[in-house]
Amino acid sequence: MFLLKMAEQTFLINNKFEYVKKLCKNYIVNENNDENVPAIEVTKQEIIKEDPDGQGLSLAYLESLAIYRKICELVSKNETFLFHCSAIAFDGAGVLFTAPSGTGKSTHARLWTEYFKERVKVVNDDKPLIRLKDDGVYVYGTPWCGKHGIETNMSVKIKAVVVIERGKENSIEKLDFEEGYPVLFAQTYRPVSESGMQAFLRFLNRFSESVDMYRLKCNISKEAVTVAHGAIFN
Repeated sequence: MFLLKMAEQTFLINNKFEYVKKLCKNYIVNENNDENVPAIEVTKQEIIKEDPDGQGLSLAYLESLAIYRKICELVSKNETFLFHCSAIAFDGAGVLFTAPSGTGKSTHARLWTEYFKERVKVVNDDKPLIRLKDDGVYVYGTPWCGKHGIETNMSVKIKAVVVIERGKENSIEKLDFEEGYPVLFAQTYRPVSESGMQAFLRFLNRFSESVDMYRLKCNISKEAVTVAHGAIFN
């Protein structure tokens, strides 16, 4: 059992396996000032359900997925949602690269770190949380960060979402609401409860209105970085 804090919210994790505690080591806190900390615990049935195809994944790993799923359901009440992307902070501004798995979002984030060096920090390479606040939408690091295990316990206001597509040449275009909304819908975790789904749709509307979205057709080159950077920041 341990206290986990991320996205400005604290949870009491009642874990069965040590794997999830090791996974969350950068987000464990010893004290908490909130008397109403939600307790997160998953059953054996919920753990097994995370492996629907019977891939033989370890129960410890599956427990971590089940725990994060429960967390995502809870935080939706506070306008906080999982967004499938590779999120970086560039000079303190959040840029989220999103695409179907295997398209190259992690590679593009890595190219930014190689090109801009210390000006870039990877917030989360796979499953960060995004939260709506009074002054905009913020992205937060989480322990659930993909196979490369790259994350930083930090938050940053999001400036842009970039949809990655493979292309022979590098080009970028700004997306309007109608083009961008389906992407956000597909890449954001959708709660199963009716109230959670209503919160999700309200959140998505404000997210779409608050953050610029782009489509980047690119190859694996540093020119792709300069093309994207020029459109977003210039």
